[in-house]
Parts: sequence; structure tokens; C-alpha cells
Amino acid sequence: MAEQKKRVSQRTPFNGHRNVLTAKGKEDGYFYRFTNDVGDRVEDLKEQGYEVVTHDIKIGDRRVATSKQVGSPVVTNVGGGIKGVLMRIKNEWRDEDDARKAKIVDDTEETLRNPPIDGKYGKIDLTR
Repeated sequence: MAEQKKRVSQRTPFNGHRNVLTAKGKEDGYFYRFTNDVGDRVEDLKEQGYEVVTHDIKIGDRRVATSKQVGSPVVTNVGGGIKGVLMRIKNEWRDEDDARKAKIVDDTEETLRNPPIDGKYGKIDLTR
């Protein structure tokens, strides 16, 4: 029997993890995410400052069903017949959005920490 050729790339073991939504070739200063192309989701994110990625970028690990650029947006199958569109936002805008979300959570937690006004309710103690 002939000797098998050595594999050049890393082998993905049976039932091994394949990271199909990684993006290689991202530009610095941006946060990248896949968005399901359902309803108005892509348009909603555009209004929030996201942009559809159109530059050349490699998506996912080596596999049979590789991502394709349809027109100019970078898209890939995410399952269930749904396409994922690669989008990005400037890091500074994402940090601002995250700070706003954290403030809402902090404000809500603060209302829970305040003592009851008339003493008729129990006490809750929140620690981090």
C-alpha cells in the first residue's frame, strides 16, 4: 500500500470545533460582527453606525462551504437558511454604546439598593 501524504494544514478532529464565524483581515479600530439578514436588522444597524464590510476578508476556518461575497457585502451561511452579513462599527462608537447600556444597568441596580420608603418591604443586598 502506498504511503499517505502528510497533511500540511492542521487537522480538524472528528466532532472537533470549527470556528466558522472568524474573520481574518480585519482593519484596526473597528469591532466586527455577523448580523442575521432577516427583516430590517441590517438597516437598523446601519442607522446605529454600523457599516457592511465590503473589503477582502477571509471568513471561517478551512471548510467545504466557504463564505462568498455576493455583490460586495461579505456574507456566509449561519444555518437555517439564514445568511449572516459581516458588519463593523468604530471601536469608539461601540464603547459609547456599551457605556450607555452599563449606565442603564447601574441605575436599575441602584434603585434596588435604595432602602424602602415606608419600611414595609424586605431588603435586598447586591454585591459585585
